Amino acid sequence: MLGWWVARRRRRLLASAEPRELRENLAAGVWQWNHLPDAVTDRAINWIRIFIAEKYWEGCGNHRYDFAQQATIAGQASLMTLAFPDWFFSGFRTLLIYPGDYVAPGITHMVNGQIGVHGEQPRSGETSYRGPVILNWAAVAAAGQSSNDGQSLCIHELAHQMDFVNGPTSDGVPPLPDTVDAQRWQQRMTNELEETRDQSRYGYSRLVSDYGLTSPGEFFAVSSELYFQLPHELGEQHPELFDLLFEFYQFDWRRWLPR
Repeated sequence: MLGWWVARRRRRLLASAEPRELRENLAAGVWQWNHLPDAVTDRAINWIRIFIAEKYWEGCGNHRYDFAQQATIAGQASLMTLAFPDWFFSGFRTLLIYPGDYVAPGITHMVNGQIGVHGEQPRSGETSYRGPVILNWAAVAAAGQSSNDGQSLCIHELAHQMDFVNGPTSDGVPPLPDTVDAQRWQQRMTNELEETRDQSRYGYSRLVSDYGLTSPGEFFAVSSELYFQLPHELGEQHPELFDLLFEFYQFDWRRWLPR
């Protein structure tokens, strides 16, 4: 149950004047925004304002973020929650923003009873259970300008956060609506993953990248990128996968987005 103090804080925030530049920033940084009806964008504005206010933002790698960048990230995130107006990704609080790809430090672990360190790796973004969510601004900005070949780093990492709601293991199953049979949904999603792996193995054309075939969690995250960036193409090439994502996100983006 939402704490009364959180509800009061949100009411006070929304009672204050909307930032003058917010809608301009969204139109410039979220390409889908310009195709949505006013009734949808008006509802999303309040969600975006709360998301910006309730997350802790930090620039990394000498990056200085500004309000326009916050609006872009929050605007891209809002596309995922149009059917969930009270879902503010409470599973994490911190957003770390790099200017571009960054080098992740080595990871300490045990190997045959000895301490080992997995080497440094360049990364575009990442997240984990309870966060933080780490994004690079160059990739976020690119996804905000066009369909970007179906890539959206922000949507990818936040899809993982949706996946984590059911627990710390990324199994590719978000918290589904009560009207959806979760066990059947997961089995159908597994079938889609295996079928797409077969398409890759035999050289057939497909939208889902090789990275999206590495695990159920990555399959859900990569497919979610395509659902918001290339809905027409996803529906044509992977109709069953599109229908599964529609059962969760509950908005058919083909209604509004051009090919």
